[in-house]
Amino acid sequence: ITALAGAPTELELAGGQDLHVTWTPGGVDAARVRLVLDLAHHGGIAASMECDALPDDGAFDVPAALVDALLDIGVAGFPTITMSRRTEDSTTLSVGCVELGVVSEVVGNLTVPGVVSCASDDDCSAGETCRDDLTCG
Repeated sequence: ITALAGAPTELELAGGQDLHVTWTPGGVDAARVRLVLDLAHHGGIAASMECDALPDDGAFDVPAALVDALLDIGVAGFPTITMSRRTEDSTTLSVGCVELGVVSEVVGNLTVPGVVSCASDDDCSAGETCRDDLTCG
């Protein structure tokens, strides 16, 4: 497969809107794309969504209803979008099944309106502190 190119390194995730994700198609029919939105890795809750086995055609829309459901779970600091292109194949030998996977991955930042990520109080506006979930408040 070719390296995953054109994947977003910065994307805004807003309630009530589809999330439009684009990338450069890879040109291998067997390749599939995986999209992971992780909104609360630092918050200790499982606010993530995985879209697996997407066609490698260069675009995918996460429906607004799913975006809203994810945002309703909660957002912690430094939300991310991870995209990967992969192919997998297997064969059976006398010793058992052998699988081979080839992956190209890109990790980017998600911004969520109203959420400011922080590593310390210095990253927050006056009067706010950096909370345990790495957001200002």
